[in-house]
Amino acid sequence: MRLGRPGGTRGLVDDLVRDCLAALEALEDNELPAGCADAAEIVAIVSGQDVEQGDDGVFRIARGVARDRMISTVAPEARHGHKSRNRRFDGYKAHLSIDPDSELIDEVVATPANTPDRDAVPGLLGGHDDDEDKPVVLGDSAYADATTRTELEADGFELVAKSPPVRNAKGLFSKDLFIVDTEKLTVTCPADHVVAITVSVRGGGKASFKTYCADCPMRQRCTTSRHGRTITIHPCEAILQRARKEQVSIPEFSYTQSGVFVHLRSEAA
Repeated sequence: MRLGRPGGTRGLVDDLVRDCLAALEALEDNELPAGCADAAEIVAIVSGQDVEQGDDGVFRIARGVARDRMISTVAPEARHGHKSRNRRFDGYKAHLSIDPDSELIDEVVATPANTPDRDAVPGLLGGHDDDEDKPVVLGDSAYADATTRTELEADGFELVAKSPPVRNAKGLFSKDLFIVDTEKLTVTCPADHVVAITVSVRGGGKASFKTYCADCPMRQRCTTSRHGRTITIHPCEAILQRARKEQVSIPEFSYTQSGVFVHLRSEAA
């Protein structure tokens, strides 16, 4: 490393990045042993993920956080994670499958901290794939998105989990105030305007209320877009709609019915 260059931290960052780039250039086109190849890959990632080169050619710490940022060269799969907006942690998540009756843990899956809980479901339930009587899966809303519901139903599992809440970041009308009819392919807004869903080739689609929003007395409570309100329809919208109706009719999600249950949850690790 070159030392003694003026510029304080800025100079040090530039020196470190250039040293990394020089090392990578020297290794280019060389066949490396597995351990050296892994180390070179780590050098390439950490020398590029948090820096940017200015117009003056100097490398500086970049504003913001790189997507899927590597946070440790010792544990390269560790990541930044958060359980809520204010509860953050670094490292990994431990996902647990628990028998509620015995409270025994029957499966554990470890993932980087930024992995969505739902991605661990196949590993947590893999031991039940061949069961004739599959357990009812209990979980929180992290396991209740439309894709997970669809996949579990296709595999023969019953999922009891509260659907993720529907919010509007601007405090305007949320999507759950719109009536989505997945059979007629229409959406009705709070002002009783009905529009057809434009179906996407990948499933789902959009419903645009542009023609009604201009003169609608509820516009200020519904949208700030000059193009009017648009509702996005999920490819598995019918399953989400059904799940939300069920949780309204059974708000406490009673687990007293007969059957075998497995409870999913995750913890910072």
